Amino acid sequence: MRNLFILIVTLFVCSTAFPQQKDSLLFKRSSLYTFIITSEKDSIELSQRIVNSNVLTGSSGYDSESDIPRISIMIEEFKNIPLPVQYNDHNLECRVIRYEDYPVTKKDIDANGGNKGKGKRAFGKFLKEASNIAVGTSFDTDQKTTSEMRNELRAIYNKYFNTKGVGAQLIGKWYGYNNGKYDETFTLMKERGLQNASASTKQQAINSARRESNIQEQGEELVGNTFVMGIHLKYQDKEQIMADIQSGLDAAAGVASAFGVSTDMSVIASQALGAMGSLAMGSGYYVTAVSHLYQLEWNEEKEYDFYANYWDKPIDELIASGICTLKYIGSDKASTGIRAGRFSKQSKNSLVRRATARAIDEVIAKLQKEYDVFKTKTTIKEVDKKEGVLYAEIGMKEGISAGDTYIVLQPIFNEETMEVIGYDEVGKVKAVKNQIWDNRFDAEIERTEDQENGEKVGEALTKTAFKGKVKEEWVGCVLKLDKKK
Repeated sequence: MRNLFILIVTLFVCSTAFPQQKDSLLFKRSSLYTFIITSEKDSIELSQRIVNSNVLTGSSGYDSESDIPRISIMIEEFKNIPLPVQYNDHNLECRVIRYEDYPVTKKDIDANGGNKGKGKRAFGKFLKEASNIAVGTSFDTDQKTTSEMRNELRAIYNKYFNTKGVGAQLIGKWYGYNNGKYDETFTLMKERGLQNASASTKQQAINSARRESNIQEQGEELVGNTFVMGIHLKYQDKEQIMADIQSGLDAAAGVASAFGVSTDMSVIASQALGAMGSLAMGSGYYVTAVSHLYQLEWNEEKEYDFYANYWDKPIDELIASGICTLKYIGSDKASTGIRAGRFSKQSKNSLVRRATARAIDEVIAKLQKEYDVFKTKTTIKEVDKKEGVLYAEIGMKEGISAGDTYIVLQPIFNEETMEVIGYDEVGKVKAVKNQIWDNRFDAEIERTEDQENGEKVGEALTKTAFKGKVKEEWVGCVLKLDKKK
């Protein structure tokens, strides 16, 4: 059995010699596993804030304490939220972990590092943290800085990964591990290889065993594009969010001189105070998602080792080997308001699910913008050369705003094999104001609610317009974010 699969690995390499048609773009889809971390202290903290606040005085939009969202609802609804369509669902059975189950020491936390930069660079990182809206708070009742919170969560997640062998479980899912055996038909691998292949390649796969092997190889190439996102979800009322913002401004101003940096705090202050004003106009609570992103470390050497030494053994041995590791990419956070029940006919659970889904989508979009390895590409669906506009099926869910610049990428083909070997930048386009698709979770439902509440709503769109010196031959090319406005 071992020799058989060593031979398969060799055939994978050789199979790339067979030609493919030019309609194959072959950009690699990513797979994603998301889970949340919860704590009894979150619920206790929320209950204390409810008792001590004036949220039941009529200004919050809630008529009784029973109407106020609870942590348990957010946890329940998280499991019902679909992943963004750009990612393959690679969720493991465990979707919720408890803070209390993975105690960490100060040494564990310190091992995850801190803001070790010096001078302006370090101050810039601090300033970014300090001025962000809705900073996640500690599991403890005592406040911690964002860096301390981030490092503690990283330590907890690392302990979870190591204790449960998460990296090996992800590999096990890729290779269909079940009842002590891996799937010799490579069902999931082929399925995702087909997702990543062009129409002509799919048709050839039906008629050719070798082409089917090539489809399987494409699935193998996607394994290294597996990501894990640990999410800490919290409720925050508007007073708590505004306090976080003000605290961040005070702290930023206080340490500027310590870093030897001359900074005009009025710019940050105006942005933060503007956000505070916006939040103050809202009602009720906000879902805040603090997310940490990891990537499965997988390469040809590890793949060969897996086939040669672990394919015909229980997954426990793969876990013990330590070859299935996860690499930390980065973290970010986002908040979304929960619509008050008086402005919607939806159930409380539905409104919590909406806010939770949007907070997660927003933080995913922010991570994509910040980390190139996590970015996805989007196919150009239509070009109107006369108007100088092209269209793609992405929108607010992906964080697009008017003026954002996207690169147009055209595939480069190997002249002999006709395989895509890279992309050429052939132009740039910008998202058009008032022509951005609202594809956020429950957008159509919210649109109807707004109309019923007498609010003015814009035209319902199904795609986003981008303007530039477009060309008709760009249909089928792909867009990739260049920079935010």
